[in-house]
Amino acid sequence: VALILLALALPFLNFGWRGLAVYGLALLILWAYSAPPLRLKSVPGFDVVTHALFVQTFPYVIPLVLLDFAWLPFDYVIIPAFLLASTASQLEQQVRDYEVDRRTERNFTTLVGRGTSALLVKIVTTILTLHLIINIVSGIIPAQFVPFALISLPIALHRLVRGAHQPRSEWLFRVTVVTALGYAAILLIRT
Repeated sequence: VALILLALALPFLNFGWRGLAVYGLALLILWAYSAPPLRLKSVPGFDVVTHALFVQTFPYVIPLVLLDFAWLPFDYVIIPAFLLASTASQLEQQVRDYEVDRRTERNFTTLVGRGTSALLVKIVTTILTLHLIINIVSGIIPAQFVPFALISLPIALHRLVRGAHQPRSEWLFRVTVVTALGYAAILLIRT
């Protein structure tokens, strides 16, 4: 394990203390989220907040911090989008796993109930969708990134129309991920 952790630390060493601090924070959150005594994934509220801050958002912020980039208007739009998307995703997962989780551990959804979390998924998804539409129309989100929003639209619509006890469509989720990765590859090749 120590050798793996050291190997993973090597790219961060290029950035000196800042890189080590980012790497250390990532390890700390990984440990705090999953392991006793904190095990934040079992602390209602902290489970959702930790997911929102570190699953999609933190990986986007790391290069901005390590490369000392000036933040652009797009960054100020995409970071809240990642926070909202990650929050909706975590709540959606907890709604899906509610029956098992309520017998085996505590989390936000076992505390507030499946119906409340399902409603929050719809609210957060609506806010995220409006946030993206406003920033696409205003031109802050560049045209080449608009297809990502369109690719994600069927999942957002599915979240809005399905019932609290209906699980997400795994088929739709997989198609969305593959399509988004394919489009990302196209963008990468074109640049």
